[in-house]
Amino acid sequence: MVARDRVPGDSAGSLSFRENNVGHRVLLSSSMKRLLLMICLCQTAPLVAADSSALGDLRFGAAYVRARSLSPDLQVASAAVSVARSAEQTARSAEFPQIGIRGEYDWAHQKVEGDYFGVVDIDRSDTFNRYAYGLGLTQALYRPDLFRTVDLAKINVSAAELSMDSAEAKIALQLARDYFAVIDALEVLRGQYAQLSATIEQQRQIEDRFSSGLVKESDVALVRAARASAEADKIDAEDAVQAARMKLALTVGGDFKRIGVLQPQTPLPPLNPGDLPSWLKTALEKQPALAAARAAVEASRVGIELSKSRRLPKVNIVGTHAWFDADGGISGARTDLDQRIGVEVSMPLFTSGAISADVNRAEAQLMQSEAKLSSAELQVKTEVQRAWMSAASSQRQIDARRRAVEAAIQSESSTRVGLEVGTETTADWLQSVRRRYEAERDLARERLAYLGSIIQLKAAAGVLNREDMARTELLLKFPEPGWPQPPATDTSATGSRPLR
Repeated sequence: MVARDRVPGDSAGSLSFRENNVGHRVLLSSSMKRLLLMICLCQTAPLVAADSSALGDLRFGAAYVRARSLSPDLQVASAAVSVARSAEQTARSAEFPQIGIRGEYDWAHQKVEGDYFGVVDIDRSDTFNRYAYGLGLTQALYRPDLFRTVDLAKINVSAAELSMDSAEAKIALQLARDYFAVIDALEVLRGQYAQLSATIEQQRQIEDRFSSGLVKESDVALVRAARASAEADKIDAEDAVQAARMKLALTVGGDFKRIGVLQPQTPLPPLNPGDLPSWLKTALEKQPALAAARAAVEASRVGIELSKSRRLPKVNIVGTHAWFDADGGISGARTDLDQRIGVEVSMPLFTSGAISADVNRAEAQLMQSEAKLSSAELQVKTEVQRAWMSAASSQRQIDARRRAVEAAIQSESSTRVGLEVGTETTADWLQSVRRRYEAERDLARERLAYLGSIIQLKAAAGVLNREDMARTELLLKFPEPGWPQPPATDTSATGSRPLR
């Protein structure tokens, strides 16, 4: 049996052959090698074309950086933070002095008949120009509405920042899912390649033995059917790899060559802490989405105070400094200077129910925010429980699947020997091969699922950060050249008939 692996984009000339776990080795003739080279080139042509992108080999950390920089959701969250901070600055500025200038020009016509400032029986008219210039100052002394507006703006900034943290965690989690989906598809494809290689080898041996009259024709038909099925499964696995690669390429903004994979000898991080209550407690304290929901409740409470504050008096210091210049008029041309400073007090008496309606709206919004908080808490608890159960289950299954692999390898070896001495049938051996590669595939996928569950659990608990992404990158290594690699499909060296 041959274990030959290819990385998409590697040249077919880099094919390597090595012994498998049971010590079998395949010797290829020159013609078979040439045909194998042509087949590999044909199979890898689409992948080589895809590898022409500028991204090259894609590390997990680099993929996260690119996904983060290209995410529209994060851009939306970042813009929301900027909007909230600007709104806070606007609210704060209203508490400080407001100074403005004013200018005015009038073309005026005056006419007076009768008494005018002690002058009896006057009858006079005049047309003239009038100008006015001035400065105005307003300083809030007692403005509860402004104070509550500032408080509300501060809460909105905090909520926007928490929403941005939540968006970053979602990006990291989605990137991990897309990246791991490619690794998972590659593991399935590797198993299909290995299974097909074993089936092709056994087909050659069965057909040779059939030519010598040592096996029945039904055995040849059975192994050919198994090979056809393995080839179909290989095509499905290749399609799954391409679909997963395309999804990841959309996330990182470009195609790539290789990605890091989880090697069988790589130790996995422990589930720490190992108990569910600790993770639930952490999630309730640190989950940014939950904290944002709490901030929304606090904002609603401040909103009620803001609506009620509009019923209270508003006290401002008001000052003016104005010049008036008229080049005519009944009283004659003159220039006036007016300087004033004082206190202005205003208070609504009747607003036709507008303030009461606004208070009712704010109270309803508080009820809505509290309901959303309860829903968010329930959702966080559910996600943490689901992720923890997945991680704990995978942790227990890894050891069991490792033992299953050891047993399946031993069973395959024993069945092969039995087939050679006549105590086992071809069907028995084909079944043992399938069980062996299914066991190896399931172990690799379970290890990957466990790592993905750890990331999902941290994201659900609100503690997934960039350091976790960096540590995950250290666990994923680029495979050696030749992984996974399609098997040889040449049968001419054996003298067998082609499949029909």
